[in-house]
Amino acid sequence: LPASCAAAVETALADLLARRAGVPLHALLAPGRSRPPRAVPVAALLPHTSLQEMVEGAFRAIGRGVRTLKAKLGPGGETVELCARLEVLRRKVGMDIALRADINGAWPLEQAGELMHMLATSGGPELCEQPVAPPHLASLPDPPLPIAADESLMYETAREEALERAPISAVVLKPMTLGGLRASLDLARRARERGLDVIVSHLHGGPVAHAMACELALALDPPPLPCGLDTGPALDALGGPPPQWRAAWIVPVDRPGLGIDTDRPEAGA
Repeated sequence: LPASCAAAVETALADLLARRAGVPLHALLAPGRSRPPRAVPVAALLPHTSLQEMVEGAFRAIGRGVRTLKAKLGPGGETVELCARLEVLRRKVGMDIALRADINGAWPLEQAGELMHMLATSGGPELCEQPVAPPHLASLPDPPLPIAADESLMYETAREEALERAPISAVVLKPMTLGGLRASLDLARRARERGLDVIVSHLHGGPVAHAMACELALALDPPPLPCGLDTGPALDALGGPPPQWRAAWIVPVDRPGLGIDTDRPEAGA
């Protein structure tokens, strides 16, 4: 099965098992846990259509309590422009807000060292996600800022090379691209054994997939870094975010399974 299909089937079965047991899915995923799960902060993805919309999006997120903001290198975007925007953002939001940059694997390997240094001095981002294409992450020169593997984790060879040899500080777990919850939990365990931080994210699909990713984040102990589990237009169009999402946090809810009514027509994956 494709990874997304395997994740969907596994999610349905896990939701059923948790409902029958009368426990939230995160409890099923972390049996024998000695302490209750803690709320997980979200990282807000900023619009990249214009600098003005990016700044406005930043202040909307900060206004509801978000403390971590992520800027993407837009389609056809230039790194110089992204760096300039990060510098403006830093001046606007101050030093108490964490900034991240997501390059989506767009940098050529031979230019990555220079571009990473440019990024590191532009607004002080705490993290750079997937600076080069998946096959090249393990060949990245020593970075001047923390690097997170994202798309590299989708491919077995690139994933193993990233975990064993790449100069990364964190992994981004997207269960719909990794094949589901068990694969994500195994990858989180392996990352932690190597001393890496963990971030959980989603593909901005429907509330079922979002709730599943939220339950995964709540199952991790120690908790992950601020996660890419914010809401967005796609979720709003499908009836809104799941109950775990609370403005700037992912919180445990006292409902069995995924915590949502999967019989609702709008509760698509």
